[in-house]
Amino acid sequence: MGALALVAVAPVLRAGLGLVASSWVPQSDDAFIVSRSFDVFTTHPPLVGAHSLAGGGGPKVHSLGPLLYVLLAVPVRVGAIGVLPLVAALVSSAALAWSVVLARRRGGFGLAGATALGILLLLRALGPAAAASIWNPSIGLAPLVLLAFLTWSVLDGEVRLLPAVALVGSFTAQAHLSFVPPSALLAAAAAVAVVARLRTRPGGERRALGLAALVLVASWALPVYQELTDHPGNLTAVAGARSEQVARGGAPVAFAATSQAVWARPTFTRTGRSFSQAPTQAFEGHGSGDVVVTVAFTIVLFAVLGSAIRRRDRSVSSGAVVALLLGLGVFATAQAFPRRDLVVALYAFRWFAIAGLVAWLVVALPVARAVGPMAAAHGGGALRAVDRLRAGPLGRPVALLGLALVAVLVAAWSVPPAPTDDDGSRLARSVGDAVVAGTERGERYQFGRSGRYDLQLTSVVGERLLLAGRQPVATGGAREAMGPSHRPVGRRCAGLVLLQPASSVVPTGGRTLLLVTAPGRPAGESRVRVVLAPDPGRSC
Repeated sequence: MGALALVAVAPVLRAGLGLVASSWVPQSDDAFIVSRSFDVFTTHPPLVGAHSLAGGGGPKVHSLGPLLYVLLAVPVRVGAIGVLPLVAALVSSAALAWSVVLARRRGGFGLAGATALGILLLLRALGPAAAASIWNPSIGLAPLVLLAFLTWSVLDGEVRLLPAVALVGSFTAQAHLSFVPPSALLAAAAAVAVVARLRTRPGGERRALGLAALVLVASWALPVYQELTDHPGNLTAVAGARSEQVARGGAPVAFAATSQAVWARPTFTRTGRSFSQAPTQAFEGHGSGDVVVTVAFTIVLFAVLGSAIRRRDRSVSSGAVVALLLGLGVFATAQAFPRRDLVVALYAFRWFAIAGLVAWLVVALPVARAVGPMAAAHGGGALRAVDRLRAGPLGRPVALLGLALVAVLVAAWSVPPAPTDDDGSRLARSVGDAVVAGTERGERYQFGRSGRYDLQLTSVVGERLLLAGRQPVATGGAREAMGPSHRPVGRRCAGLVLLQPASSVVPTGGRTLLLVTAPGRPAGESRVRVVLAPDPGRSC
């Protein structure tokens, strides 16, 4: 069992260690996440999650809660920024390993082996960077796999896991808005199943419900406080964004996305360009084949569910319910997704691959459950030989060495190393070092007026100012990403930190802190000037 779990997580740990060894530096949204994590242990902690594009032209919208920031708060506070990819990798590894263990309980070693193999395929599809990323649309992917297996287990009778469903479901729902539909559906199903059992086994069910309620209160206290004290609250703004009169995916995108998740080559088995283009293909709409595939696979799942109910096989029926709920989540998400947000869909639709993985595991479960007895019947002599080896004086060291060797081989084969973006890291580090060297500790500095360099480097400026003991004040798009405690209040700044093309004129009284080449930009935009300019009024 340990071997299967180790095989499944070895590529994830490899990706995290590789990023740490390459001197990873947060950029773009990652730097904003680090800044908000730093604020957790202050008098103005974040009450909501990362800034979202879902608001369109209405009120600004954020992900539902700050649990991601809470997770990263301690390493950020102690200055261990470079190990954050390893923290994310450990979270993903724990989630995936636990999923394999739960699969063993639901369907024996056959299902556990199929789950481990499916996870390896999923990791190849998602890409190695997702396995060790602190980016909120990525760090919730492995926990969503775990949430599916936790819900499956609760429906199958492991009621004591309901508090874990509440915690993991809260984390995924708060990480990114795209995870809300599957998280809500799975958590609600687990809660309903436990409530339904109250009449027969009230003791364990009541304890599980009580602990789950405490977990929910702790997980959602800050978002609820923000909803009650701000106008409009974030939950209200999210609901308002869903009711915006904009063109949405509708049935064409929903059928196409669902078909992609479960068809003969489901998205969790794809790699590279084939996987990344799936949302674009879904936005192009469905053909009659997509409708047939979606309906046919749904009928298959209902047939598996009905057959399991007749045979009183709760493990299979519980898995079928989870697969159907995830499929419903795919359909609902794609159907309601704004058509203007295709770029967002490129990462928001990635969890659909998880729905496909679970659906195929459930359909294949009767076969997988037969693998264990068949292997025992035809390979009994080999199994007895292994048992004798394990019982010997060198059994445990040899077993551990074998597991380590298998894990290394699987990690080398299954998922390529995570891209390190050395040029981007060097650029971010250079800009951050120059800003810190040119500013004074304890002073207020406005940033965020960077024009073309907003996405990659503006967040770096804010993060380095904050962690170096300055008081950054954000404007523009960075204002929502940094949070309300970093908005202007009409005070004079010690200076304005600007990122601008090298050809731009330095403001009167300003000075250049750094002139550097940004990789991957057009020739006229590749040279970036970091400027510290005087405040002409009360910009902070």
